[in-house]
Amino acid sequence: MRLGIAAAGALLRYAQATQTRALPHLQALIVEKDSTFLGLDTATRRNLELTETLRGQPAPTLCSLLDTCVTAMGSRALRHALHHPLRDPALPAARHAAVAILLDDGARTMRAVRQALRGFADIERIAGRIALYSARPRDLSSLRDSLHRLAELREPLADMPVPLLAELFTELATPADVLELLVRSILPEPAALIRDGGVMANGFDTDLDELRALNDNCGAFLVALEARERERSGIANLKVEYNRVHGFYIEITHANATRVPDDYRRRQTLKNAERYITPELKAFEDKALSAQDRALAREKMLYEGVLASLQAALPQLQRIARAVAQTDLLACFADIALAHNYCRPLFSEEPGLLIEGGRHPVVEGALAGGESFIANDTKLGDGRRLLVITGPNMGGKSTYMRQTALIALLAHVGSFVPARRARLGPLDQIFTRIGASDDLASGRSTFMVEMTESAAILHHATEHSLVLMDEIGRGTSTFDGLALAFAICRHLVVKNRALTLFATHYFELTLLANEYADLANVHLDAVEHGERIIFLHAVEDGPANQSYGIQVAALAGIPASVVKAAKRQLHEFEQRASINPLQPDLFAAPLPSYVEPVEAEPNRALERLAAIDPDELTPKQALDVLYQLKALSQ
Repeated sequence: MRLGIAAAGALLRYAQATQTRALPHLQALIVEKDSTFLGLDTATRRNLELTETLRGQPAPTLCSLLDTCVTAMGSRALRHALHHPLRDPALPAARHAAVAILLDDGARTMRAVRQALRGFADIERIAGRIALYSARPRDLSSLRDSLHRLAELREPLADMPVPLLAELFTELATPADVLELLVRSILPEPAALIRDGGVMANGFDTDLDELRALNDNCGAFLVALEARERERSGIANLKVEYNRVHGFYIEITHANATRVPDDYRRRQTLKNAERYITPELKAFEDKALSAQDRALAREKMLYEGVLASLQAALPQLQRIARAVAQTDLLACFADIALAHNYCRPLFSEEPGLLIEGGRHPVVEGALAGGESFIANDTKLGDGRRLLVITGPNMGGKSTYMRQTALIALLAHVGSFVPARRARLGPLDQIFTRIGASDDLASGRSTFMVEMTESAAILHHATEHSLVLMDEIGRGTSTFDGLALAFAICRHLVVKNRALTLFATHYFELTLLANEYADLANVHLDAVEHGERIIFLHAVEDGPANQSYGIQVAALAGIPASVVKAAKRQLHEFEQRASINPLQPDLFAAPLPSYVEPVEAEPNRALERLAAIDPDELTPKQALDVLYQLKALSQ
C-alpha cells in the first residue's frame, strides 16, 4: 500500500505542522478494506437517507430515529456504524446477542446501563485535547467524574455470558493512577480557564498553598497592623488601607501630624490627611502584591505538568472511550428494539432474503398517533431473484423497497430490525437507483444521472448484491424508456443474478415473468371510492392493473378541467391500444386535437348566493333567501 502510506504520512505531517507539536493520541493507522464492509455507494447513502434527508436536513433520517444514545461518543459510533455496515456477520451477530441479553431480564440491564451512562463526558474528545495540551480545567474535572462512574457502568455488565459484553466489562476497568492524579490535582469545581486561577486543588503543591495563604490572609494582617500602630502612636483614627494605584498605606489626618512615629515615610499628601509607609508594611506589600501573580504562574506550571503526566495514559483513555461508545451503542439498539418492537435478525449461509412483516423504520416513526404502518413480506432467493413491483403512484412502492434495504443494513450494523422475522443470506453490496435529480454542475441531465447510476449497478452488482431499481426509463421517450427498462431488467435477472426489487409503471414488464422462472410480479393496490382513491399499501402477488396517475394528479391539486381532459385522452389511448401490450400502437392513428373544456352553464343558485351580503340581512330576510336558493337548486 505504498500510495496509501504516502498519503497517510503527508496527512500526519500536515497535522503536526498545523498543531506545532507531536500528536501522541494518534496511536496507529487502521486499514479499511472494501471487503470488510457492505458496499454502499454515494447514491445509495443518499437515497436511503441514513444521516441526511434528500433535501439535506438532519431529520427525519434513520440516524435521527435511532439516536437515543446517552453520550456524544455513542452518537458518533452510531453514525459511523450506519455508514459502515459489516459484511462478515460475525460482529453484527455478536451485537445481536448482546442486545438480546440487555433485553432479556425485562430490560432492567439496559436501563441500568443507560442510567450509568448519564453524565459521562466526551472522553474521546478530552483525550485529544490532552494530547494537544489544549484541555481546559473543566475537561479534566469532567474526565475525573466520568472515570469515577466507570465502576457503576461495569456493575450491570458483570458475569455476562456474551463475549462482547464480557470484553467491554474488561475494557471499562477504572485507571486508578489516572483517577488518583486528577482527584489530587484538580479542584472539585475548577475555574473555566487556567489563567483565572482556582484550578489546582489545595494540598497538591506546598508553594502554591503558601502563596494562596498569603493572598487569603492579607486582610487579617492589615487589621492586626492597624491595631498595633494605633496603640504605638496613640492615634485613634489611624487607618491602614490599600488601593491599586498607591498600594498599601497608613493614613493619618493633619490634626495628628505631630504624633507620627519617626519610622513613617510620607507616600502621598491629601487635603485633610497624609499617607505613610513603614518598612514592615513595605515588605508585606512587596510580598502580597506578587503573591497572586506568582500563584497564577505556579498554577499554570502545575497544570501543564498534569497534562504532561496524562500523556502516557492516552491509549488507555482512548480504549475506555471506545468501550463506553460501544456500550452506549448496544444500549441504544436495545432501547430502540424495545420501544418499536424490533426483532432479532438471523444470518444464514443460504442465499436470499426473507422478511416477514417488514416495516420502514423512519416512515413508521413519523406516523401520527393512531395510524399504523402496513407491514409487508419480502422473499428473495434462488427461484425468486427479481421482483417486478407495479402499482399506483403514492401506493408505497418506494417505501417497500427502501424498507427492505434498511432492514438488511440494520442487521449488518448489529441492530434488531423492524420486522416480525428476518433471515438474511450473504450480502456484499446494496445498490439503489431511486428518485429523479440532475447534476447541472457536471452537465448531466436527470436521465443521464439515472443511466450513470444504472450503469454502475449493471457493472458491479453480483449474485450476493441487493439492488433497488425505481422507475427506470422515465426521462426519455416512451419507447426508448420501455426498451431500456426491458433490457436492464433482463440483464439483472440473467447476468447479474442480483437480489432485485424493480419498481415500474411499464406494465409491459410484467410479461417477463412468463420468460424467466427467477422473476416474479408483485403489486401494491388501491381502490376508488367515488371521487376518492384509497391506497392499501399491502404487497400482493401478481401485477397491478392500473397506476391511478390521473387520480393522484387530482389529489395534488391539478385543475378539475385538466383532470377531465386527461381522462378523455386516456380513454382515447385505451381504445387504440393493441391487444399485445409489448407492441403498443397508441399513436398508429393521428392523435385527436386538444379540445378546450367546455365551460358549464352558469348556476343560478350560485349567482344568487354570490350577490348576497349576509351582514345586511335580517333573520327573516335570511330565511326567505334560503327558500329562494332551495328553489333555484331544484
